[in-house]
Amino acid sequence: MHGRCVERESDAFNQLQVEQSEERNEIFDKWFPSEIITTINQIQNVREQQEVEAYRDLLEKEKEEKLGKLKSDNLALDDLLAQDQQSVDRLKVIDRKLKDKEAAD
Repeated sequence: MHGRCVERESDAFNQLQVEQSEERNEIFDKWFPSEIITTINQIQNVREQQEVEAYRDLLEKEKEEKLGKLKSDNLALDDLLAQDQQSVDRLKVIDRKLKDKEAAD
């Protein structure tokens, strides 16, 4: 579930960045049509895209780490459950023997 939330957050963040970039391009093209400003804006767009990629990579790494921890925790819980089940089975055998002994008396 966490992975899907991270993906949705990342997608929403990326969409917002694209919309802001387009809006900024329109403003710069309309009000600052000089080549220098356009170049600066393009550089800024590239930097922002790199930041988004780095953020996505970080989110993906965190997601993988959390999934690994969840799998590890799940295996540990499965081991505990198996041990508990063995204890329950032993207690059932003891209970059955006691009932058989009581019935014989």
